[in-house]
Amino acid sequence: DCGTTGLGGVLVGASKYGAYIIGAAAQDRNSLRIFAKNDTDIVKAGVTTENNVYGTADAWKGQEILVTTGSTLHYTLAVGLNEIGLELDAVNLTHMDVASVNTALLADQGSIGGVWGSYAYGETLNSRYTPVMNAKDLGLNICVVLVANPKSYSDPAKYDAIQKYVEMYYKTNPAHRLDAIDYHAAGNWRGPKSGYRFHWHVYAHRIEYRYEHTACGYALSRCGKNVQCQ
Repeated sequence: DCGTTGLGGVLVGASKYGAYIIGAAAQDRNSLRIFAKNDTDIVKAGVTTENNVYGTADAWKGQEILVTTGSTLHYTLAVGLNEIGLELDAVNLTHMDVASVNTALLADQGSIGGVWGSYAYGETLNSRYTPVMNAKDLGLNICVVLVANPKSYSDPAKYDAIQKYVEMYYKTNPAHRLDAIDYHAAGNWRGPKSGYRFHWHVYAHRIEYRYEHTACGYALSRCGKNVQCQ
């Protein structure tokens, strides 16, 4: 009926299923990290940009990277590669969910991978791997929001329960309370040379995005105006 989700869930939920964004929850950038094994040339090269990206372009080219494609980690990786003059087509992506990436790295089945949440703070992972990119240092303002199923929101009984959920969420998580008026996250991502761009804005109660495929001129815009917490 309701819950929290990150940017990927917002985009899919709002655009495909009409999910309601009912409030801003928290910043989602501190734990968005790309790790590389300590003995890789990327780590050995050290920090090479002002935003704490490790490695040279040559060290990154052709590397296999375990990452959840289409996610905020994918976006973080793209922005980090841009910092050293590369695009995503310069590396090889292997799609995995975050839990599987963590398992693969710990089992030495990969040298570079992206994780989020509690996985990013794992003691074993951090002893053998170095965070070579992270969303916070890259200046990415990525959010977590409260969302509701529109059918549930329209049900009087469930609406009251959702209201209570939002109330209790903010009372028990005061540090997560973002300004419901001023909060605004935004970004844009230019894809590989085949040509596409994605621009997004997430406000406290509204999401706007534009997807452009420059090769054929296709463009899709969406403004999902949703409800405000009472």
